[in-house]
Amino acid sequence: MLEATFHPALKSYLLQIKNRFLLYDLKNILKISSANSIRIYELLKSFEGIGKRTFEVEELKQILDLEDKYPLYGSFKARVLNKAKDDLIKHSDIKFDFEELFEGTRSVKKILFHIKKNNGRSEMDSGKENPAAEDTNDAP
Repeated sequence: MLEATFHPALKSYLLQIKNRFLLYDLKNILKISSANSIRIYELLKSFEGIGKRTFEVEELKQILDLEDKYPLYGSFKARVLNKAKDDLIKHSDIKFDFEELFEGTRSVKKILFHIKKNNGRSEMDSGKENPAAEDTNDAP
């Protein structure tokens, strides 16, 4: 057993560090293969308590480091947003829907995310039905 004592002057500093990080259970992203889906998970997880968050399309692309990768919004929607939506529904503790907010008549300028708990994720991911976890003490 290891015991550590910190000087009382460090207490406020250590508490500030704790408040600057997002904590989540690693099992919520382990089965997600897309880096963009993981980043969207982390981003939306930080707003889970609020339940919604709006991003400008260009701002979101910048956060995801995709400014130059998907020049057409339709490609960005299909390959990033819809992929992340499917990945999170299947593998994480949150899910989301999104609304496209238009400026003018044709172009999507903002995306409003609606973030919810994902109580219905697949049984395999939630650990409820894992044959490898069965009791094997029946062996002779």
